[in-house]
Amino acid sequence: NLTRQVTANYTKTLGNHQLSLLAGYEEVGTDWEEVRTASRNLSVDLRSLTFGDPLLTTNAQFASQNALRSYFGRLAYDYKGKYLVQSNFRADASSRFAPSERWGFFPSVSLGWIVSEENFGLPEAISLLKVRASYGDCLLYTSD
Repeated sequence: NLTRQVTANYTKTLGNHQLSLLAGYEEVGTDWEEVRTASRNLSVDLRSLTFGDPLLTTNAQFASQNALRSYFGRLAYDYKGKYLVQSNFRADASSRFAPSERWGFFPSVSLGWIVSEENFGLPEAISLLKVRASYGDCLLYTSD
């Protein structure tokens, strides 16, 4: 297995506004090979597969390759640390699918409000109260 991953982050604060960006790439490749051989009734003196009973000797070989590739990103914004907006995207490809249906796109967005940061006089037992709504989807790319 070989995995390559690169990410970049950027954060900027301007007064009560904070903007955060993330972009990334990931690639995973797997190569697998297996060889099996067996023989029965080996010679007592020479324990080699070639000296076994040829009618009871088996050989098999298996091989597999697959790969995954992903691009992903996030854009996050908050105002005064209590009003939040975040958008994410991810594009994934897998060699396990036909080339015409290899890519999937996964966008999402969320809105949040940290109610406990407001001056509502919440009970002391509530240290963090956050309301969040989000939506995500899966869009499959086909080349047809």
